[in-house]
Amino acid sequence: MQLPADNASAEPLFDGKPITHWLAIGSGLGYAFTNDSHEMERATEILDSIRWSDPVAVAALFRALEDEQTLVATMAARRIVRFGTEAVPSLVEVLRNGNVASREIALDILAGLQPLATEVINLAILELSAGGELGDKAARFLAHTYDDHGEHIVQALAPLLEGYDNDARAAAYWVLMCVQDLSDKPRPTLTTMRLAVAHPGNINRATWTLVKMGPEAVPLLVETMESGEVEAVCAATQHLRGRISLDPALHAALVAGAPRLFKLLHSPQRQVRESIMILLYDTVPDAPELGMSEYEPVVAGAPASLWLALAGGMAIGEKAREQTESVLQAITWEDRDVMLGIFHAMRSETSPIAHAGAQQLLRFVPHVIPLLIEGVADASREMRHQAMWALASIRPTPQQAIPVAVSSLPDPYDQVACQAVHFLERAAPAHGGAFVDDLKVLLAGDDDDLLNWALDVLAAFRADAHTALHAVGEALSKTNSASNAYKAVAVLLNIGPDAMPVLVAGLTARNVVAARAAADGLRRLALGPQRAVVLPYLNDIRIALGHADLGVATDVVYVVDALAPECKGLVAAAIRSLGHDALAANRSAMCSTLARHPDQAPVIVPALTTALSDLDWDVRATAAKALVRLGPAARSALPRLRELLTEEMENGYPDLHGETERDRLRLAVHSTIAALTEGGDVQ
Repeated sequence: MQLPADNASAEPLFDGKPITHWLAIGSGLGYAFTNDSHEMERATEILDSIRWSDPVAVAALFRALEDEQTLVATMAARRIVRFGTEAVPSLVEVLRNGNVASREIALDILAGLQPLATEVINLAILELSAGGELGDKAARFLAHTYDDHGEHIVQALAPLLEGYDNDARAAAYWVLMCVQDLSDKPRPTLTTMRLAVAHPGNINRATWTLVKMGPEAVPLLVETMESGEVEAVCAATQHLRGRISLDPALHAALVAGAPRLFKLLHSPQRQVRESIMILLYDTVPDAPELGMSEYEPVVAGAPASLWLALAGGMAIGEKAREQTESVLQAITWEDRDVMLGIFHAMRSETSPIAHAGAQQLLRFVPHVIPLLIEGVADASREMRHQAMWALASIRPTPQQAIPVAVSSLPDPYDQVACQAVHFLERAAPAHGGAFVDDLKVLLAGDDDDLLNWALDVLAAFRADAHTALHAVGEALSKTNSASNAYKAVAVLLNIGPDAMPVLVAGLTARNVVAARAAADGLRRLALGPQRAVVLPYLNDIRIALGHADLGVATDVVYVVDALAPECKGLVAAAIRSLGHDALAANRSAMCSTLARHPDQAPVIVPALTTALSDLDWDVRATAAKALVRLGPAARSALPRLRELLTEEMENGYPDLHGETERDRLRLAVHSTIAALTEGGDVQ
């Protein structure tokens, strides 16, 4: 680095010491170690004595800008500042050839020296690409000199803004952001900013720059927000809200562009909706009436959808909440344009807006019912959902809406079908079986979702669903959905005794799902006050004990068990299941079932004794416990019980974490032996 005298190669000495020593003492760094006040005074004298006319000493000061000790470099900068504009050429040389630290300091010094040549500005712009602290210093330096060199800086930044280098563009934005206000100063052209904004990234800096450019940039800012990108909308909203209250011209420009932003209230992105709603609330309500589309009428200076957004839980403070309630309560059915605006707002993908629209329309029952029926047939799924919800909320249920509710059950949007079910469930008690035949069509299809909705509605009809009896039976026999099978059985149980043949037919069906659901329904009947309606079908139930599916057979055993003593053959069926069921849980259940019939101990004890050799430990333990419940008649199993206890004692494995399965089995066997042995002698 050539500073400022080309022949200054030797380091000058002052009192036999280099200048960096006195800079360190003067900065306080050296004083912390020497604690010599006289040397501190001497350092001040020496540094004050250096003049620009002493090129060797000045060159040493400039070299000190690169010193590793920041305090030394800073003290050198303070001394160089005293030279004023004479130091500019040397500082330019530092910018060209110095290290990063010295270039940062040079920019700080130059920022305080005015006027500056264009060459200095160009070097500072080059430093922008360095990034980090140096790039930040360059940006702040350019912002500091913007009043004098704004035109030149803007021209130099234009290629960076329009180019494809994101880092360079970010640095250019940073310069503009450091300028306090661009509205009355040289600024990039809208063409340049349009090209800059078109590139991805840096959207926060881009929107902030556009806001600072003033009213003329608002159309481009609005256009950027219309993209609906969350980051763009949120950044622009944040920057605008901070300035529109201070800049009437900017506020007026935003009011003019507000209608273009209304559609963003219906964005699927929650952050976009909330940001736009807050911005519009700050901007529009106090503005004149705006030109809107026919479906966005203005209410109290703002679009209807804005008030609905506020009413839908997106309110911003108590003042907004109170104003919203006041505005909406003032709307009457005679305000036809507003009513249609609210109705069409129910198409919004913004659920709070759509739902708030439906809630507002409910204030005008019964006038609004035809409009809601029309909405159920709309192409918009959100409109259908909210219109059906509103109809389901009306009391008493409007009979004229029953046909559209039935036709909504096949709706591909589950929320619409769900609301239709709620409507029809409420309509069922009041309208009897008026629309059961319409539901029978849905029962005949293969769509499990439709069958689910139809069965939910039929369950609300209770006995009035009898005209759909056979349709429900057919649906039960063919469905592969366990949920639908149990719902179909619930409908049959509601119908009453007339449904018994259909229910029993389901028990013997090949469809395992239907058979298990039917068995569960029969078991519930057998355990309840209507058990008498099951008794005529005992023979069919006995036949079902031999069902090919062991799970169904087990379920039927529970039915038979619930009917004992009316139903004979239970023990034989349980013993058969105990020997063949592939599921250990079912075999354990059979052991427990057999224990409830001590009157047939002679045939049960041998079966349970055999079960003591089951491969599953739980079956063996349950069999042992079941023998206890049979009492003294089970003593013939004692030899096998003792053998089992011995086997388990020999083969057991310790468990460091607590009781093992074998421990529990041994305990069950030990307790059974103790209970069956007179005197409690286990040996």
